This record gives sequence, C-alpha cells and structure tokens, in this order.
Amino acid sequence: MLFYTLPYLAFFLPITLFIYFYANLLKVDRKLLLIFLSLIFYAWWNIYYLPIIIFSILMNYFFYKKIIISTFGTFAIPKKIFYVNQIPKTRSGKILRRLLRNIMANPKTTDYGDTSTILNLESLKNIHRMLKLNG
Repeated sequence: MLFYTLPYLAFFLPITLFIYFYANLLKVDRKLLLIFLSLIFYAWWNIYYLPIIIFSILMNYFFYKKIIISTFGTFAIPKKIFYVNQIPKTRSGKILRRLLRNIMANPKTTDYGDTSTILNLESLKNIHRMLKLNG
C-alpha cells in the first residue's frame, strides 16, 4: 500500500483519522495508537519487514535512554511527557518555566502569581485540563 493508492486514500487514511480523533472517547493513548496503525500500514506492504521495524523501535528506545543517561544523567530522563497545544509564553516569546514547574508541582493550584506578561492565559487552562485527563 502506497500513500497515493486507492486502498490507502479510500480506506486506511479515513479509518485512521476517525480512530485517531475519537481516541479520547475510546480511552486509548494516541501515541500508542499511531504506532500500532503505522505497524499495520508497513505490514500491509510487506509483513516480513514487521519484525525488523519492531526491533528498530525497541532499539531506538533503549539507546535513547542510554544516551540520555550517559550524557546528562538519570535526572534528565522524563518520567512523563505531556503534549499540549500551547505553553505559557511572554509577549517577547520566552517560555515561563517557573510557572510550568509550579503547575507540575501542585496541579490543583490556581494561584499563578504575576500573570500580566503571559500572552495567552488560555494555555494555563489547557495545561490544567490535560493534567486532569492524564493525571
């Protein structure tokens, strides 16, 4: 199956998009869903390459951790990664790391301190919403 063929355009792509956008209703992690659907896509082309792709994914994950540990130490390996649409920035484009640290340390807080320099206050609500969903 290639990207410009009828099976991809008529079946695989619409089904994948439908499942992806309704993944939250299904309580499925979108990243794992995309990995699984990618494996289906590549297996459709040639099933014999599937073990090689899975092996490559696992080795990349293993070496990623080894490289991070050897370069920066164990503290640099993230325990959780959260994806948000926008992070709080100032009008000059600086990321408010202090604010992000405070929110992660105490997600139930609504006292952010001085927020007069934040470009979009809606980004804070999005972060709180994401923390509620993903814990």
